[in-house]
Amino acid sequence: MSKAFSPLTFDVRSPVVRSAREEWKPHARMSEKSYEWWYVTVYAYDSSGRSYFLFFDLVNYPGDGWQKRFGHEPVDGHRFVHIVGMVSDYERQDFRQLYEFGYLPDTSLWSEEEHAVKADVGKAKAHWSYGEQHMDLRAEFNDVHLRLRFDNTNEVVWHQDKLGVEGMIQQGAEDDFSFYYSLMRAPTSGRLSLKDANGSWRHLQISGSSWIDRQWGDFYSLTWEWTSFRFDNGARLHLYNFYNGHQEGVYLTADGEVRRFDTAIVRQNGYAKAPKIRTWVSWGWSYEFPIEIEGSRFFTVEPYSAKEFLEVPEIDYALYEGAGRLIDERTRELVGVSVNESADIRKMENGPYGARQR
Repeated sequence: MSKAFSPLTFDVRSPVVRSAREEWKPHARMSEKSYEWWYVTVYAYDSSGRSYFLFFDLVNYPGDGWQKRFGHEPVDGHRFVHIVGMVSDYERQDFRQLYEFGYLPDTSLWSEEEHAVKADVGKAKAHWSYGEQHMDLRAEFNDVHLRLRFDNTNEVVWHQDKLGVEGMIQQGAEDDFSFYYSLMRAPTSGRLSLKDANGSWRHLQISGSSWIDRQWGDFYSLTWEWTSFRFDNGARLHLYNFYNGHQEGVYLTADGEVRRFDTAIVRQNGYAKAPKIRTWVSWGWSYEFPIEIEGSRFFTVEPYSAKEFLEVPEIDYALYEGAGRLIDERTRELVGVSVNESADIRKMENGPYGARQR
């Protein structure tokens, strides 16, 4: 018999966090702004050495305000759910945006026996377990199937900003808050299956290093530049650069030391346009950090493609989500890969001649 499940409660006014594995469970509606996601990106290689960028995100909107924004009158014990993602095969120039949504009962979102979050909406379904030593993700879309294993899942970085609360940050606006942790270097292996135009499937064994984010809270803010450096030597860097200038940054050294920072300077080197929503976003960046990061304070990111967008037509929202070359400006050497997000330049005010353009 299945164990009964009730979503976890949280309180941004009196913040307390459980263990990362406990917080893997879905959270309850605590305000009209309650919102959460389970996210992973991986820059992976197949057995022939061809590279791929994979993005997967299971997004829940338990808040009444969010549900109304998506055109649903709230029903007690239900929430709006997105299963979204992306697969980029750079050599073939094959870019696939994955997007399904539905309205589900809270009780359908969790398997207590497998300690797994799950959803089945439209033509997509997902099942993501957090075991004692590793995670397993199974996701199926119409033309993409994923079977991935993530290891090193006990190395958890809890985020913290000027609020001074480990595990909680200001999510842009002064009255928007989220709880947030990351698994920044999870060795990954598994199978990527792609359905081609002729109806045949290609099954690829892939491996790489994943970045996993778990975030939940009460917020409406969706306007940011988000940066994640994945250095070849194992070091990692995260930076949230919000529309109002608020920042939250963390540097994980190759040997596992955590160093926090803000006041980074982000310069926009170019722009790209979302294909359906038609909004412009920053695309290509240079950075100046207040602390040394792997022996340098200056880096540049050169994106691989302008075709990598998450678009949410129900709320007229587009977010660039893609990978790029990470270059140390001190030596001009390629030192890793960066995965970046960027939102509408009108809200960010970082377009040409914008108030926050650098």
